Amino acid sequence: MKRFISILILISMLFPLMAQSSSSDSNKDEPILDLTPVPYTDEEFPQWTKDLRRGEIIFFGSAPFSFLFTAVGYRSVKYAYNNITASAGDVVPGWNDLEQDDQKNMIYIGLGLSLTIAVIDFFLGKIQKEEND
Repeated sequence: MKRFISILILISMLFPLMAQSSSSDSNKDEPILDLTPVPYTDEEFPQWTKDLRRGEIIFFGSAPFSFLFTAVGYRSVKYAYNNITASAGDVVPGWNDLEQDDQKNMIYIGLGLSLTIAVIDFFLGKIQKEEND
């Protein structure tokens, strides 16, 4: 059964190559189509889609840094506020004792920080565009 399946897969992978070579032999007189992509023009997409794409890139690009700084800040504040004592396995005291609510709060704060960065960039871009016009 395994041999049959492997032969079937091999035939299905080689069939397009055989079909392409036989069709290219019969169509030698047809001109070759130019498949080079054409660059986008400025009028092809509305401005709001470009702004949305820029915001998406900035949001997801800043997310890892937002999560990192949120984790460091949240844990540092928790350590300083609760005056946690060090246990035997902790390199930095209080960093391994986060509850599920703490983890959710860190995620929400990180996402909010990334969204704030993206919105600030959007408004700064609008201001800069108005100054240039």
